[in-house]
Amino acid sequence: MSRKSVAAMLWSTALLASIPACASKANSCEQVEEIELEDEEPSPDGPTGSEVLMLVSSSSQPTLEWQAGITNAEAGNTQLSMTFERNAASVRYSRSEQVGTGKADLGCGPHLLVPVIARVSTEDGALDEIFDAEIVYATDDGPVSAQSSASMRVDFGFDEIEGWLQPAAQFAGAVGEFHARMGADPQGQIGVVLVDDARERYEIAGLWGAPF
Repeated sequence: MSRKSVAAMLWSTALLASIPACASKANSCEQVEEIELEDEEPSPDGPTGSEVLMLVSSSSQPTLEWQAGITNAEAGNTQLSMTFERNAASVRYSRSEQVGTGKADLGCGPHLLVPVIARVSTEDGALDEIFDAEIVYATDDGPVSAQSSASMRVDFGFDEIEGWLQPAAQFAGAVGEFHARMGADPQGQIGVVLVDDARERYEIAGLWGAPF
C-alpha cells in the first residue's frame, strides 16, 4: 500500500475535516480560536486527543453495502476495515462561530482534531489504502464515553488508490470521498463526486449504517 496525503475538506479558514455541510451562500463557520495540544493534554472543554483516538480505535468493523451502477463494484456486501494510529502532527482544539444571515445550522462550534494515519481496506480488495487524515470530535458533546462518536472525511483520486475501485463510465473524471463516523451508531459512505459545468454531482457508491 502506498501512503497518500489527502486534502482535507476544511471549514472557511482551514478548520475542519469531516463535517458534511460547511458553508452556504448565506452563512459559514468562522474560526475564532485554535490551540495546539499534547495528546494527553485536556482541551479547554475537557476531552483529550488520546481519548478520541481510543474511541475510534475500539470501533467495530462494519459491513459495507456497494450500490449498483456508481462504480465498478458489483452490488452486494463486503467487510470494511479501518485502523488508526497517530501521525507526527499536533492535536488541535478549534473553535468556530456561525456567521451570516442563513437559518441553517452548520454545526459550528468547538472541535478536537486528531491527526492520524488511517488504514482503510475492504475484504473484496476495492480499497486498500493509507490516508493522512484527521479525526474530529465535537467537544461540546461532553466527555468521551461509550456513547460518543467522532468522524473523518477524506478525498481521494481514483487514479491514486491501491485498490481496484473506479467510477462507472458516466462518472469518468470524478473523485472519491470517504466519510465515516466511528463510535456509537457507526455510519459512513463512499461517495463519487463529479463536477461538470460548475455543478457538483454526488452519488453514494457504498454505505454502512444510515446515510449522512
